Amino acid sequence: MAQVYSDFIRHFDRHETLRVTRYNNELVVCWGRSRLLMYMRTSGIEDTQGTAVAQGNRPTSNAEEIPMNTAELVKLDTCYGRIKSMAALVADSAAIASASRGEKYSDLGNL
Repeated sequence: MAQVYSDFIRHFDRHETLRVTRYNNELVVCWGRSRLLMYMRTSGIEDTQGTAVAQGNRPTSNAEEIPMNTAELVKLDTCYGRIKSMAALVADSAAIASASRGEKYSDLGNL
């Protein structure tokens, strides 16, 4: 049964890593594309057919640019990472529980 759990964790972590990486990459490319198009419009750079990108009735304000908001990026949270943090929490709890009562509260006098 432990092997099944181990295989599941590896499988989930691999797919979660791919999903988060793909999403974050697409978001960063979207921001870069938006900035590049805004630069091309304001600079009057021509596209591949030789027509100026900035021509036409399109406004060239910063309001059109997609703002770069790093809070939109997805943080990778894997099963392995959660297990590792839980193991650290258990180890800290065991160290606190094994300490004598005098050692636990010795720092309270410094408050």
